[in-house]
Formats: sequence, structure tokens, C-alpha cells
Amino acid sequence: MIKSSVEELMVDSGLKCQIEDLGKGEFVLSSENVKLLTCFVLRRLREAQGLSIRDVSAKLKHKSHTEYARHESGATAMTLETFNRYI
Repeated sequence: MIKSSVEELMVDSGLKCQIEDLGKGEFVLSSENVKLLTCFVLRRLREAQGLSIRDVSAKLKHKSHTEYARHESGATAMTLETFNRYI
């Protein structure tokens, strides 16, 4: 069920990913394009919580919403540490 839902989202986003169902509601999502995958994950997490980019930026105590927006769009590269802080 989760696998098919994620696959549908992938088709809509144009992102090509591999999904391995581990059972019990767990899965592994991978892609050759890690940058697009991380952007996709950030956006979906934000949208699932009903938050705007400004909301997330405020929660992260950013001075401007632009920093987070540039990471979510892929315009600015982020470190693994930054990605972990965002999720």
C-alpha cells in the first residue's frame, strides 16, 4: 500500500526512484539523483504537515524564508547535517 502510494507520487513528480518494501509499513527509497530526492522529501514532509515555507523557516529560526526555500528547491546544496535538521 505505501509502496504504491509512493510510486504514484514519484510519477507525478517526474523523479525516478527505486522502492524496496521491507514490510510492516517500512520501505527504502533510493534514486540516482539524490539532490532531487532530498528536495522531494523535504517538500512532501512540509506539505504533509500543512506548513508553508515561511512556517518551516520560522520553526527553524531562519532570518529569512529564502534559505529554506533554496534548499527545498535544490537551488542551494545542503549538507547531510542540514538535511537531518530539516527532517
